[in-house]
Amino acid sequence: MIVLYSSYLKAMLISTLKQDRRAYLMGIYIRGIDKRVEAFSSDGHRLSKWLITTTYEGEDFEFIIHREAIEQALLAKEHEVRLTSDGTLHTRISKITKLIDEPYPDVDKTVISRINLEPNISDNPLINCSYLKDLYDIAKLLRTNRSPQFWAVNHPKDGVGAVVYTIEGVDDFIHIIMPMKEDSSRKNKAYKTIRNVANIDFNN
Repeated sequence: MIVLYSSYLKAMLISTLKQDRRAYLMGIYIRGIDKRVEAFSSDGHRLSKWLITTTYEGEDFEFIIHREAIEQALLAKEHEVRLTSDGTLHTRISKITKLIDEPYPDVDKTVISRINLEPNISDNPLINCSYLKDLYDIAKLLRTNRSPQFWAVNHPKDGVGAVVYTIEGVDDFIHIIMPMKEDSSRKNKAYKTIRNVANIDFNN
């Protein structure tokens, strides 16, 4: 069986939707291939990825576990939940299976492959503040023994690509946020505010 830590499952659920016509966004996509077991969750604007293990020896698999199944498993209040390759979650008191019968988007092609780690290639992106609050909550779940720190390890080129965040001390989890659409009026208003409040001037 594959061990899933409850704290990570809670963190992954933050990026899923409770209701949506796109049912695949209401669960966690888990796949096992080439010894790696990876989990993905998304609400369409951000994506969490958890590298569960790199030593998987079983047959390849992929499925989407409905958030309701995960929430039910978490009610057992155990440190770990066990997963079998048919998508069943096991706790000490129950076995839970509720899969979403839809294909998951090709996140490797649409998101992961577009990450650019070249330094200093863009302006600061516009980020929805509620996403940053959720990122703090994720960091608290995964680093409960200290005040969490998270880092934007890249900025998107021209402010339109994904911004990838890592959490200090957590080497198996990344959180990707798509920035808000940028326009010149927003940027000019931001510069004006900085000039007025900070009492500095710069050419923009």
